[in-house]
Amino acid sequence: MSLDPHTAIAVIGLLALVFVALAIAHWSTGRTYPGYSRWMFAVPLLVVSLLLVTLWPNAQVSLVLANAGFIGVSILCLEGARAFRGLPSRVWLVHAGAVGAIGGFAFFLFVVPNLNVRSGLMAAVVGVNLLLASITLLRGATQAHAFGLRLAGSLFGLFGLAGITRAVYSAFGPPLSEVSTWSGVNGAFFLGLAVLWSLFSVGFLLLADERAVSDLQEAKVRAWRADTQVAQHREAEAQFRTLTSRLKEYERAVEGAEEMIAVVDRDYRYLIANRRFLSIRNMTKAQVVGHFVYEIMDQEAFEVIKERLDESFQGEVVRYEMKYAYPTVGERDILVSYFPIEDASGDVDRVACILQDITDRKRTEEELASVTHRLILAQEEERTRLARDLHDDLAQRMVGVAMQLHSVARVLPSGTSGQIRLQQACDQVSALSQDIQSMSHRLHSSHLEYLGLEVAVAGFCQELSEQHHLKIDFAHDGIPVDLPKDIALCLFRVLQEALTNALKHSKSREFQVLLWGSASEIDLFVHDSGIGFDAAEPTNRRGLGLTSMRERLKLVDGELSIDSKPARGTTVHARVPQSMAPASASVH
Repeated sequence: MSLDPHTAIAVIGLLALVFVALAIAHWSTGRTYPGYSRWMFAVPLLVVSLLLVTLWPNAQVSLVLANAGFIGVSILCLEGARAFRGLPSRVWLVHAGAVGAIGGFAFFLFVVPNLNVRSGLMAAVVGVNLLLASITLLRGATQAHAFGLRLAGSLFGLFGLAGITRAVYSAFGPPLSEVSTWSGVNGAFFLGLAVLWSLFSVGFLLLADERAVSDLQEAKVRAWRADTQVAQHREAEAQFRTLTSRLKEYERAVEGAEEMIAVVDRDYRYLIANRRFLSIRNMTKAQVVGHFVYEIMDQEAFEVIKERLDESFQGEVVRYEMKYAYPTVGERDILVSYFPIEDASGDVDRVACILQDITDRKRTEEELASVTHRLILAQEEERTRLARDLHDDLAQRMVGVAMQLHSVARVLPSGTSGQIRLQQACDQVSALSQDIQSMSHRLHSSHLEYLGLEVAVAGFCQELSEQHHLKIDFAHDGIPVDLPKDIALCLFRVLQEALTNALKHSKSREFQVLLWGSASEIDLFVHDSGIGFDAAEPTNRRGLGLTSMRERLKLVDGELSIDSKPARGTTVHARVPQSMAPASASVH
């Protein structure tokens, strides 16, 4: 049977929903990403083309315009993929081929009418363009765009293969009487296209979410580089010890410095105080130099300073932070650094004190922590929404599609190429449905929400071991029944990240997970017996995965430690303090 108006309206309505989903994805990112505009324009162009071919199927001008629109859609998809990958979007050879294909279509429509040639020519051109778009997206796909990029690229590829299959069928199959007939292989072809289009909105939504997460990670990398430069600047202050031992030379070197600098002898007497040190205290040099530290500062502050000065007189470089109230600027956060100074005999007889006002930096760090907190909360809300949409909507629709495909497969003669291809499509839909269910569970664990941390961790370990054929030993003890949700979610996400990293990098197939609770804290251990790494190397301490775990643990006042050595495996230890007493439980 042919496509009737009701079917046309359903197809156009579905495409309109896809377009709305794309628009929402584009708007929700808050940014304009390369390639998205072309993909968005491709959808209304496809809707217009379908309207032309559905409402005026016998009008020759309508057929030419509609098929030109189909080719334009495939070109926009290819150019969008190239722009997304940072490549020049225009490919003039593709445009030239499109013009030739439209000319050929017109020739076999007006001069030598042949429906098979027209159908095969259009399907071949569209299929090649979409295959090129798929190759462009999937080539060199990074982990930052794991599922969304691969899903969108795979759908482009399936569309391309469907077009080429259509072209081959038109070239070698029986003569076609109506290109939009909904029966046999032709019906299976259109049904497959409908399934693929129903999944495109999910692919682009996930791709937009992954791109936003990637931008956030890049911002964290830039922030880390800025912190590294600040740390290097602080380390440069250590060169102060290389200055000459004469007091006047010290004085000339530090007088113009922005930091507060002073030199103290073993009797805790000020020998040098620069201009900044004096001005912030609203004192003169005569009021400070030659006087004891306890005469300038209150007794409570002196007791703290004296203990640290004594450490520096033993030859140690000492750094610590403290709060101090100054008469001119009020209470400030101060980073204090002590550097021992040796005399001619090699004994430490003075200490250079460098005091930096880090109040603004601390406020910036607090604001950054607040922003990170809000971002993580927003990410969890988005994970929950996506998981719910995947589970309640898409997964159910996939089941319905699989049932329809099985019904069509039973109608077709057994063993025919159409029946075999349709059965393969059924298997692919079933596998994709399982992948969607797994992704929904990873995004938001219903076990964690309703059954608690122990059950959620056990379920995740079992699912991961079954998917990748691993051995994961899980033991737990003393986890409170009423564990706060933020702590439970934090530990669960740390476990996911730790096991995922271990699976990718450790080259081990056996892992141990221990979840241990006490009256004061909850500890999570994830151990593998793999190749390990040198945890002391800076490049091994600053990965985005470890950064994400540390940021999450900071929100619940937790800590993360990594114990790893080459060829000795790795242990990730997350510790979160808690005040409630643990519920009784036995080790499993």
